[in-house]
Amino acid sequence: MNPDTSRNEHTRTRRLGAWALAAFFGAAGSAACAHEGHDHADAAPAAQAPDRQPRLEARTPDYELVGIVEKAGAGANLRIYLDRHSDNSPVGASEIVVEVAPDRSIAAKADGDSFVAELGPLAAGTRMPLVFAISEGERHDLMGGILEIPAAGTAAAPATAPENPIMLWGAAAALAVILALVIARMRGTRRAA
Repeated sequence: MNPDTSRNEHTRTRRLGAWALAAFFGAAGSAACAHEGHDHADAAPAAQAPDRQPRLEARTPDYELVGIVEKAGAGANLRIYLDRHSDNSPVGASEIVVEVAPDRSIAAKADGDSFVAELGPLAAGTRMPLVFAISEGERHDLMGGILEIPAAGTAAAPATAPENPIMLWGAAAALAVILALVIARMRGTRRAA
């Protein structure tokens, strides 16, 4: 057998393998580059993230606090959940005073495993710094956080759409066909030798 013919067949096989890889990465890349406006009409719409009430979180070495705004009539209430940092158990026998402004403090009322502070009307699009003074027996602590009230008409960002499985399976099938051709070509050159 001529060594030049063997070298040419080997070069062609390597080129075919390189084209196979290029085709695979090209197909996979086109699936990754798709974005809104380029989907098919029969595809299911992306799921929307659930609307969340404004909230804040604060932590100290002793406590963890979560405050969630609840709408109630003309004003708003802040539902406060206070847990021990060490074991995440609720703190029930305590007093919480919420400082809304330097001259305005609100005593939170116990309500089961949580507390409720009546904030009053909240303007949309504002940031409200809050300080929580916590008293539990001989233990006292201060916690702070910023409560952000979103602007009116602000919607939650939609969840990302899942990747198109048809595109991925198509790329995998194209790669399988090209690899089968490469293997058949390699076997054919060995038989000829």
